[in-house]
Amino acid sequence: MNQLDPLVTTLSTPTTKTNKTPGMVVTKEPVRFVLSTATYPNGAGTISISPGQPTNGFTSNTVVTLTASGGTFFGWSGSVSDTANPIHIKMDAKKSVVAFYIDSSLIWQNSKGSLATWFMDKTNFLGATGLKSPGVDWKLIAAYDFDRDGFKDFLFQHTAGRVAIWTMKANDFSTSVLVGSSPGTWKAIGVGDFDGDGYGDILFQHPDDKRLVYWRMNGTIFISAVNLNEGKIGSQAWKAEAVSDFNNDGAADILFQNTNDGRLAAWILNGPNSFTASTLAHNPGPNWQVVSLGEINGDGKKDIFFQNMDGRIAVWFMDGPAILGSCALNKGQPVATGWRLGGSK
Repeated sequence: MNQLDPLVTTLSTPTTKTNKTPGMVVTKEPVRFVLSTATYPNGAGTISISPGQPTNGFTSNTVVTLTASGGTFFGWSGSVSDTANPIHIKMDAKKSVVAFYIDSSLIWQNSKGSLATWFMDKTNFLGATGLKSPGVDWKLIAAYDFDRDGFKDFLFQHTAGRVAIWTMKANDFSTSVLVGSSPGTWKAIGVGDFDGDGYGDILFQHPDDKRLVYWRMNGTIFISAVNLNEGKIGSQAWKAEAVSDFNNDGAADILFQNTNDGRLAAWILNGPNSFTASTLAHNPGPNWQVVSLGEINGDGKKDIFFQNMDGRIAVWFMDGPAILGSCALNKGQPVATGWRLGGSK
């Protein structure tokens, strides 16, 4: 037996001697591969393997079924990338699979519409898994718990303007809801509770005159449209990028980025027509675009995610509108071409 790798054992062909007994049959042992499994966090759940794994591994091309149980399962990473449970794996090579039981993740979308999630331990990448795709014409706007079931749902906008919400159970698609009528050319920006009723409302900005409006929501149901700042025309250079509660008063505020030089500013709202404007102390520059807000460093406060034109990802750690520090993600390396960070959990 020749141990080649901790995860795969290949049995060598027995040596054939030239003086073998006439009529002797020399057999070749089948190739076997070992499957390793783990859960994250360790002990958060269990993984059953069927059929059971022999001590020297599975015969090549054996189809193995993995079932995650216990806790709330969010997806597989490693040799398979999926949220299906159970999952089937063909043992045509050594395989290593991790079942994730955490909701700490970043949501990505590529230019073809495909979705994926990164499982994170604060700023450390743990693994990735693919999600159901809405199609190339639907852009992911935000991840937000619209139905208040404890799982973040996905907000999309179609290239023709329509808005839809996917309700989710962990990372599995549950239902799709078209919201209201088409807002036309208005662009969905993000989600936050603008009126203090406990439900997420959807912020829009007009692409030409930069007016702002939000849709009052009751879960996934559209109630009414409300102008912000009395419907006044905004500055052409300032684009609304995200929604967050910067001052922890329970009401949504708005983050803007200057399209000319990259500067950031926040509107701290006090009702739909009253706000205090605050320019953030540092400028990331025009090549770094705000792509999402989300909590990543464990302090419970929303941080700002940027993506560079070359694909690199960075995060500013925030305390309201105050910048506490920054960190490059993905070891400072660009992500694959065509992928954009679209939402965080």
